[in-house]
Amino acid sequence: MTSDPAYEDALRQYVSNNDVHHILTKYNVTLKELIDLCGGIQPGTTGLRVEILSSHEADIIHVKIFTDSYDLVRSIDFGYKTILNRHMHVYQQKKGIATNLLITQIKTAKKHLFRKLNAVASAPDEYEDVKWAGYYCWGRLGYVMVAADSSDFNLWMKSRNRKEKTLEELLATEEGREFWRINGYSWTGEFYLDDNGESLRILGAYLKSKEKSITF
Repeated sequence: MTSDPAYEDALRQYVSNNDVHHILTKYNVTLKELIDLCGGIQPGTTGLRVEILSSHEADIIHVKIFTDSYDLVRSIDFGYKTILNRHMHVYQQKKGIATNLLITQIKTAKKHLFRKLNAVASAPDEYEDVKWAGYYCWGRLGYVMVAADSSDFNLWMKSRNRKEKTLEELLATEEGREFWRINGYSWTGEFYLDDNGESLRILGAYLKSKEKSITF
């Protein structure tokens, strides 16, 4: 892919590139596209620092992005066309930053024919200072539980006399959302990038509820 050479040059001052296995060259990916595969540089971002490391075992690039607004850690598998979203910490909640990061990532991943995103949707932990919100937000934004977690979720819901069979169903009502906010827990999720899949359908419905129109 091509990119503005001047923009690429400007990016390099913020990037520590240890892609010693030349995976970016092999797959013809620019620095901007790599950063966008992680979620991109959101408007108004300051304090940018990017670390890139390639793996000798497979066509995987590990990326860490640090800013004054958010931190990201991704493992991007160009061979299997999957992205593991290892970590995301947004310092200011409820400003749409996480949603915008996901939208940028999805658009770029689809452009490069990736199949899916993976993440752990973390809930708050009494032993940590960070109040993680992924357990709630990622469900609303289109991530679905992996099969094992979905089975556990069904048993957990039955034990609490709930009739909903999926997290999507639970989060469809204000009462269900409040129940999950209070009682929810960490889970492992997948976001499939096929146009007719449930992930993009769930995300599209959420964006519509916020009066946002996005074309993927």
